[in-house]
Amino acid sequence: MTVTLKVTVTFFTMNSKTTQASKTALISWGIISLLITISIVLMGQKNLEQFIVTGPYTHLGVTFSAVTLSWLIFGVYAYLFDTKKINASNILMHIGFLIVAFTFLNAMRERSEYGDFSYYIEAANALIKDKHLPATYFYPPLWATLLKYILPYGEKFALTAVWTLNMLSLFLLYFLLHSTLMKYSFSANSASFIVTAFLLTNTTIFRTLGYMQVNLHVLNFILGSILLFNKNKFISALCLAFAFHLKASPLILAFAFLLELNFTWLIWLAFHILWISGITLYTDGISPFFDFYNNAIALASQRGFSTYRDVSFDGFFSTLGQFNGFFSTHWRTLALASKLSLGLIALFIIFQRLSEKTKPGARMFNSMPILLILMTMSSPIVWEHHGIFLALPFLILLPRLNTPTNWTLFIFAYFFQFIIPTFDFFPWSYVRLIAPFVILFLLWKTSDQESTGFQKMNQWFNDLSQSLPLK
Repeated sequence: MTVTLKVTVTFFTMNSKTTQASKTALISWGIISLLITISIVLMGQKNLEQFIVTGPYTHLGVTFSAVTLSWLIFGVYAYLFDTKKINASNILMHIGFLIVAFTFLNAMRERSEYGDFSYYIEAANALIKDKHLPATYFYPPLWATLLKYILPYGEKFALTAVWTLNMLSLFLLYFLLHSTLMKYSFSANSASFIVTAFLLTNTTIFRTLGYMQVNLHVLNFILGSILLFNKNKFISALCLAFAFHLKASPLILAFAFLLELNFTWLIWLAFHILWISGITLYTDGISPFFDFYNNAIALASQRGFSTYRDVSFDGFFSTLGQFNGFFSTHWRTLALASKLSLGLIALFIIFQRLSEKTKPGARMFNSMPILLILMTMSSPIVWEHHGIFLALPFLILLPRLNTPTNWTLFIFAYFFQFIIPTFDFFPWSYVRLIAPFVILFLLWKTSDQESTGFQKMNQWFNDLSQSLPLK
C-alpha cells in the first residue's frame, strides 16, 4: 500500500511540471464540460434520446447523476491540485474520499429498485391529495412535505433527486465523521484511514443507500450539531432540530447538550423545532403530525408482522411470542422494561464519567456516544440500516482498546453490526441486538487513556504522510 501511495502521490508532486499539467487538466475539464452542456441544450430531450441506449435494469436518471457526480469530482480535484490545496497533511484524507466516492457511485448506479422510497412517495402523494399519511410512514411529516414539491415533476425525477441527495450526503459524511474523530484524539491521517475502511465495508451504509433511507442525512445533522456546538450554537441547534424532524429519535441527544447547562442552545433548539414544524403546518395543517403520532403509537403497541432482522426489543420479544404463549401476552411489558433498563444503565455510565472531563463541551462529547446507543435501541423498530447511528460509539473505542479481551469483544461486535450481511434466521439474526450492548459495556469499562498501539498507529500515519513527496 505504501508503494502504491508513493507512486500515486509522486505523479502529482507539486513541481512546475505537475502544476502545468494540473492547469491543463482543469482547463480541459472546463472546455469539455461546456461542450457537453451545449450539446445537451441544443439537442433537447427528444433528439438526445437517439444517442442513449439503456440496459434492462438501468435507471437513466440515476446513471446520469452517477456520471455527473463523477465528472464534477474530477473537476474539483483538478482545481485542488492546481491551487496546491492538497498537501502532505491532507493527502491521505483525499485519497480515502476518492476511493469511497467512486466505489459507491459505481455500486449504487447498478440498482434499479429502492425499497423504502415507495413509502416516501406514498406519503408525499397523500399530502398532495390532502389525505392522511399512510400507516407505513413512521417519520415526522417534514420529509414527505419536501418531497411533495418535486413529485409533480415525475416519480423518476424524484427518485433521481433523492438518490443524488443520498450520494452527496455520503460524501459529506466522510468529512464530518473524519472531523468528529479528530475531536476524539484521532490524528487527521489515522482518522482518514479508519473512516475509509469503515465506510467501504459496511452493511448499514449499503442498506441505507439501497433502501434510499434518510439515515445519512440524519447522521450528518447529528455530527454537524456536535462539531458546531462550541463554534455556533444557533446552527448547532438547527442541525439537531432538522435531525429530529427527519426521525424523531434524535431528540434524545438533546440530553447531551443539557448536561452542558447551556440554556441558550436549548432555547435555540426549541425555536428551530417550532419554525420547522411551521413548514408543514403552513402547507398541510396539523393533521400530518397527528398521523405521525398515531402511526408511531400503533407501531409501538401492535406488531402485525415478524421480521427476524428487526433487532429492536419490541421485535425480539414479539417474535418470541410466536413460539411461547407467555411472551405473546407480555412482550410489550418486556420491551418497555428493557428500554427503561437500558436508559438507566446509560444514565449511570454518563454520570459516572461526568467528572472525567472539564473542558467546554466535554460533557457533551463524553455522553454523546452512549446516548446514540440509547437513541438507536429505544426505537420500536431497529432495522439493520439503523446501525449507522452507532458509528461514533464503535469508532471512538479504538484508541481505548488495550487488552486482548477488549479487542476480541470489539471485533465480534463490529462484525455482527457492520460486516455480516443481512439475513432473517431466528434466533441467529439477533446477533445485531447484542452488538450495541457489548459496545456500551466497553464504553463503561475502558478508560479514556490512549493505548500504546493507537499512539503508534497515529505516529505511523503521520510519518507516512510526511514521507510523501508533497510540498
